[in-house]
Amino acid sequence: MKTNLKNSVNTVEELLKMRGITDIQAFKNPTDQWLINPQNFKNIEFGYELLKRTIDENENPQILIIVDSDADGNTSAAIFYSYMKKHYGIECDW
Repeated sequence: MKTNLKNSVNTVEELLKMRGITDIQAFKNPTDQWLINPQNFKNIEFGYELLKRTIDENENPQILIIVDSDADGNTSAAIFYSYMKKHYGIECDW
């Protein structure tokens, strides 16, 4: 089957330009300037204190991970699960 794609692109660079990216090298090689300060997230300190207290005050802490079922939600849940298991020996539920 042959298709005729409107606005087809030959390279990643062409696609990035079409999406409005002007500095392709900076986009492909980001620096720390693009990191978001975690302190800017609403309730981040409350969440940290709750997690820390749960781990510190319970012999067998039970943690439930509520997963946002898109690509970054699944990825961040998997990273959190792996971190808790590796560093604290806690197997979280999800």
